[in-house]
Amino acid sequence: MFEVGRVCVSLCILGNFDPFEIAEILEGEGARGMKADPRGCVLANYLKRESGLERIRVGFSRSGVSTEFIEHPESVRQFVALFDWGRFPMLETDESRERPPIIFVTVQMKKYLGPWITGEAPIMARPSATSVAPVESCDRQLVSV
Repeated sequence: MFEVGRVCVSLCILGNFDPFEIAEILEGEGARGMKADPRGCVLANYLKRESGLERIRVGFSRSGVSTEFIEHPESVRQFVALFDWGRFPMLETDESRERPPIIFVTVQMKKYLGPWITGEAPIMARPSATSVAPVESCDRQLVSV
């Protein structure tokens, strides 16, 4: 259970940054991964390395660790959507760069990807201090299945 807590803390810490800053952090850590691959995306690989766990799956809104699910902070959701769309090629493996970006876009993801789909792509604003979950609240984000 200690390792699951490490995943939760890592996600909460990343949640204090906007998606572009998260990309810079992961790039600085040397993390790489595949677009739209729950077990092999850049965030899953980073969390595996940080926690020492191998059974981590990353979805758009939450990460699965064994039988537990951890809800993603808003900016991590934005990062996952943008990564899967191909917005951060410097975080992709060579094999991932050869794949097209995700084709199926959920309604939730569309609100983050809309500007990239339409070609407008404004710079995303950094989340306000009130919109990010403090580390103390991580234990409340952990939900058993």
